[in-house]
Amino acid sequence: MTIGRFANGSDSKRRVMGLAGEWERRQKLPGEAEPSAISIWKQPVYKPPKMDATRSGANDHLNIRSKGT
Repeated sequence: MTIGRFANGSDSKRRVMGLAGEWERRQKLPGEAEPSAISIWKQPVYKPPKMDATRSGANDHLNIRSKGT
């Protein structure tokens, strides 16, 4: 079966799959949870707090050149 066999229509694939009639929204079941109301794309981005050295001069060793290769 090739993709060319499917007609180019809004309802043709539903017809081939055996789904007759127009699409209609599913009825909500009793006790069913509401969909999420927040968007993850509009939430603030987490920025971890900047870590300072525990005491002054604690990172001075980073400025000393290594004697190794």
